[in-house]
Amino acid sequence: MLAKASDVPLNPVAFYAAACVYALLGDKEKGMDALRRCAEMHASPHLDKSLRLERKLFEKDPEIRLLRADPEFAELMKLAFGDEPNDKSEDKTPEDNRR
Repeated sequence: MLAKASDVPLNPVAFYAAACVYALLGDKEKGMDALRRCAEMHASPHLDKSLRLERKLFEKDPEIRLLRADPEFAELMKLAFGDEPNDKSEDKTPEDNRR
């Protein structure tokens, strides 16, 4: 609310951080709300590449473990990152990346 009142634009990392805090406090509802805002920002084709978070952060971060258990989590991942379950470039060898 303070950012909105001050006309300060928030980016995905701000909402992700809020999701972490709420999840650690055990507030699943507010955590999912913050994660939803983060995913919606990621879905925008106008979001600057430098503001994007890595998918593996969402999949591995122990701080949001509570949120990953929510059935909506998979939908938010799809919204934010598309249908691909992970970045295929991580599975490639250095030789594959040169081709």
